[in-house]
Amino acid sequence: MLTQLLEKAKQKKLLFNLWLILSLIFTLFSKLLMQSIFPYPIILTFIHMLTSSILSNIVVVYKKKKDPTWSVDHELTGSEKIKILLFSVIVAINIWISNASLYAVSISLHQILRTSIPLFTMGIGVVFFKHQYKLSQLPQVIMVIIGVAITVNVTPSVKFNEIIIVLFGCIISSLKGIITQKLQVDNIKISPIIMLQYVSPVATMTLALFTVIFGELYSFILQYKCDLFETIIMFGSLMLAGIMAFLINILSFSNAAVISPLTMNIAGNVKQILTCLIGCIIFKNPITFKLIIGIILTSIGATWYSMSKCSPIDSKNIEYTKEPQLCNEKDNIEMSSDFKSDSVDLSRFITMDLSSEANSLIEDDIPKVILENQKENFNNLTNIVTEEEIDIDLMFDTTYQLAIDNIFKGENEKENIPLGYQWIKYNTNTQS
Repeated sequence: MLTQLLEKAKQKKLLFNLWLILSLIFTLFSKLLMQSIFPYPIILTFIHMLTSSILSNIVVVYKKKKDPTWSVDHELTGSEKIKILLFSVIVAINIWISNASLYAVSISLHQILRTSIPLFTMGIGVVFFKHQYKLSQLPQVIMVIIGVAITVNVTPSVKFNEIIIVLFGCIISSLKGIITQKLQVDNIKISPIIMLQYVSPVATMTLALFTVIFGELYSFILQYKCDLFETIIMFGSLMLAGIMAFLINILSFSNAAVISPLTMNIAGNVKQILTCLIGCIIFKNPITFKLIIGIILTSIGATWYSMSKCSPIDSKNIEYTKEPQLCNEKDNIEMSSDFKSDSVDLSRFITMDLSSEANSLIEDDIPKVILENQKENFNNLTNIVTEEEIDIDLMFDTTYQLAIDNIFKGENEKENIPLGYQWIKYNTNTQS
């Protein structure tokens, strides 16, 4: 059990590192492609989604052929299909606008302006959805605004309409996040490859329509030159971009299920800094002291904001509702219903039960939440059983999001506790 746990943790770390490196390369490659070979952002996005659609179907067919028992996690309901349909259109528009803004401005300005997405998320949430935020988050917002302002100010020959395009892309991205949350797309429990198989065709058709409506397809046909060498280079580059987009989509869906939001946000900020600096070198954009200050301020503000939104569980706010115990298949522990209105329950705190019966019932063979004060005991336990070191920080990090995703909705609601699991009570007053 614990050996499998260790192997899965290593796999999650590998997937996360691949996503980070590949997304960095992909951003730089897309900018280079649009700047030198293919200045058509809608068609480029269409090719990305078309490739993802084809490859995802090939993978599904291969899996079913190799293992006839392999199938979709569960049959989708009508409402789930509608959610995925709307989500697909939003994804198509979001990626298109992002590519268009990447084409319009320098890569450093594009990446820094994209860090303002949380600001638009806050603004849209307050105005249209009556969300509330803490005053303590104001300094982080101000820091991001100052950093963005400095970066824009020192960027040479930037035009107002180009900034508007990038900011519009930020608004669309913010709306995508909010609408995705409202549609509860994340609660549709299907594998990443199946999700991509559903999303890609709809997004592809949407983008194909956009290429006609906005005249980009017509412009491409008029300007296309029948030079064999240039055609081979162009289509080879587009195919490579499509394959990279497919891999990033798979890695993104996979990481979203097991990596905490804080880690993803911080990694995104690190990627943006590296993209800015490498992009300045590749595309010969001047690197000035003010530009570096702007990048640093924006990144610190964005990271600070991420930490405030995804603060780890405070042990002072945790109350045990049942002591850890060994479970077997006949155990059926029922949750107490006398909860306070300001508390919710995390259902994924797994007791350190090494019985084979309970272990067989742990869904993903990986703990969902392990409290800080359990770290040392858990590490000692794994060393005794496996005689090898385990990356506890990685284990905490890769499992935090699953616990948060499984907070039960509603108050004073009775549920059956999964076998081998332990209930804890977590006060939410400290959260925004």
